[in-house]
Amino acid sequence: FEMLTVIAEEHPVILVVDDLHLADDVSVAVLHLVMRRVVGQPIMVALLARPGEVAQSSQASRLRENTTNLGVSEIEVLPLTDGESREMLASLIPSDKPQPSVREQNALLRAAAGFPMVLELLVQDWQSSGAQSLALLVDAMTTELGGRGSTQASYTRILTRITRSLDATTHNVLNLASILGNRLNDIGMYALVDLTSGQTMAAMADLVARRVLRDGPQGLEFVNE
Repeated sequence: FEMLTVIAEEHPVILVVDDLHLADDVSVAVLHLVMRRVVGQPIMVALLARPGEVAQSSQASRLRENTTNLGVSEIEVLPLTDGESREMLASLIPSDKPQPSVREQNALLRAAAGFPMVLELLVQDWQSSGAQSLALLVDAMTTELGGRGSTQASYTRILTRITRSLDATTHNVLNLASILGNRLNDIGMYALVDLTSGQTMAAMADLVARRVLRDGPQGLEFVNE
């Protein structure tokens, strides 16, 4: 809280807490304390979670119920509209690269169902697999893939296809990173699978390019845990 107030003396602060439903009791207590004390200061707290997941977490539900007097507003972020999805699709593929046909565009948009991350991964899959991409397969056209509540299954299927295209070194880095947790940036740990620092860094760069990893406040992290 003291750190936030010191920073806020120089410029406004936005504190973003993703995956609120994963917060433990202590974290929720700290968040509640901070939110009570920052009232009237140039500090905004944004808590992110899917409605169904909040209901599964007693801690997150309790925080949600106890913030009425803090002036907290709930904003439901809906999936992208068809127009927004088409605009995003156009931005994902450079104009000098092969473009999907109208049929392929419709298939990509239908399979993504308005979820930006799913659309981005599907486009990447289309660029590498073409006619054999997940979005163009018959079973990808069903509502099961694109329907609400099935995003985890979508991520799993897309990422499974991505991992199949990895070389052995990158696959080893991905496998080890997945169990290292917050130590995945410790390059020395990858010597456990006989990889040099150069091999590890090159593989991580490949995973970043494939949108499996991204740069975070503490270094690289998984785009979707």
